[in-house]
Parts: sequence; structure tokens; C-alpha cells
Amino acid sequence: MNNAHTSPASSGATAPVSDDAAGSRASVRASVGAFVRCQIHTDPHARALPATAGFSEQPANDTVRPVGRVGIMGANGMGIGLARALLDADMPVTVFDRREALDQGRALLRASYTDALTGGALTANQRYRRLALFAATERFHHLKDCDLIIEVMSIDAKTRETFFRWLDETGKPGAVLVANASGSQLDGIARLTRRPGDVLGLRFPDTGLPSKAACLVRARETSGDAYTTTAELLTGICKLQA
Repeated sequence: MNNAHTSPASSGATAPVSDDAAGSRASVRASVGAFVRCQIHTDPHARALPATAGFSEQPANDTVRPVGRVGIMGANGMGIGLARALLDADMPVTVFDRREALDQGRALLRASYTDALTGGALTANQRYRRLALFAATERFHHLKDCDLIIEVMSIDAKTRETFFRWLDETGKPGAVLVANASGSQLDGIARLTRRPGDVLGLRFPDTGLPSKAACLVRARETSGDAYTTTAELLTGICKLQA
């Protein structure tokens, strides 16, 4: 990635080419439809690392931070499926990716809403309202107004670390940052930021489709309210695994 060491504030950095471009239109569209049937496993103590003596449990009185807009890094099927689920819940969404991926993702989102309109699942006004809440960008700094940012891109670890350094720099104070990572990689990402308490992970099965249980995981320093805020948002749009 040519701009890996460039400040996003000065460069208007854009997304790199990722493996998502290789996905077929059919499989990506299937992901959009599948997301609303996914399950999120939200055990507050779930971690991909062994428990350590210094790891504290989530307090029972965690507050939920206000979320007025969600950023999604990745216009693949997972990202667009997540975007649609949030839009259906009347939540404004900004999706960040390469222009080609954004164009495909926007087309898939429109097609999924057209299918819903044709099938009688929503009205024309509802379709218009939900699409009006959707924004797409290839400029990283456009995520600065998001209260919660979820990364679902197929990118290498080094690029992911660079992105989270940028999020730390450009993201608003108190924004929750969710990485497509777990275990030592997630802990490493959190340590790269000045806000490790705001970082946690969301992992989907390796199938590429979110039709099976996904897992929300805490990094070593994830705060209780960052976890609770994310869990409440996602379990409001997905089925909660018992």
C-alpha cells in the first residue's frame, strides 16, 4: 500500500485493493441477504486469549454510549449486509472502501431494497428513507463523525494496523473501534492506539457468509461500556446466540 505511512488528515487516504474484489456478485448478494439472519455471540467474557490473572470482568453497571452514525470499513458482502441491517434499524451509515468496491456495494444495496419493495416487504418511502441514510466514501477522514466504526475488510495484518492508527488519529473521542480480529492480533491493534479501552473485535466464521454465529470479543483492555455499546447495537439487528 503506497500511502501506508501517510497521515489520513493530510492525504485524504483511500482504501487499498483487497481480496474482496475477487468475490462474485452472486456470493456478495447472498451475504447481504444472510446478514439479517446472523447470530452474534456476546458473552462479555469471550476472548481468544487464555484468561490471565490481571484480566478484569465486565462491571454490571456499564453505560451505553450514544451512537448516531456507524462507520463500516469494507463494502464487501459482509459490510453491505451489516449496512443494510443498520439502515433497517434507522441508523445512518458511512461505508469506506475503494471506488470500485463502493460502486458494487451501492448497487447491491439498492438491488436488495428493490427486491424487498417488489416483494412487499417495505414501501417506496421506506426504501427512499433507508437509502438516504447511506453514505459511501473512499476518503478515510469521512469516518471522523462516526460514533462506532466496524472493520470487515479482507486485508493483511499490516494494513489493518495502519488503518487503526489512522482511526485513532481521525476518529472522534469516545468512538468505539471494532476490528475484524481477535486474540494477540486484536491486543496488538489496541496497543497501537491511544484508546485501547475503545477497541474490540468481531469475528465471523471462515465460511465468508454470516449465517452462523459470529463472536464479539474483548481485547485485553476493552472497557465495559465500549463492549456493551457494541453488543447492544449488534444484538438489536441480529439474533442473539443463547
